[in-house]
Amino acid sequence: MKYLIVGSGKRAENHIIPSLINLHAEIFIFGRNAKKTRELSSIYKISLLEDLSKLPHNLDGIILSIPSESIISLIITLLDNKDNYDFKKIVLYLDTPIIGP
Repeated sequence: MKYLIVGSGKRAENHIIPSLINLHAEIFIFGRNAKKTRELSSIYKISLLEDLSKLPHNLDGIILSIPSESIISLIITLLDNKDNYDFKKIVLYLDTPIIGP
């Protein structure tokens, strides 16, 4: 299993990364806070992704652990790579609700 985590906040650090490590998944991380993202990459021995246009091939899932107001623009950024990746085979996980009450 191969997953990309987008986000480097508390949920990513305290819940998502440990869960994927327990599943023995290959983990990549990307975040807007470069210092924190590099720190998590180093601490947990996971791969750092510095450019979303260079996604790892054969991803099983992308986990978005970012503020809800950033999700749509990030999905658009990911889809800009649709010629290079088969997004029909990648599961998208959102840890933040994006639809209001």
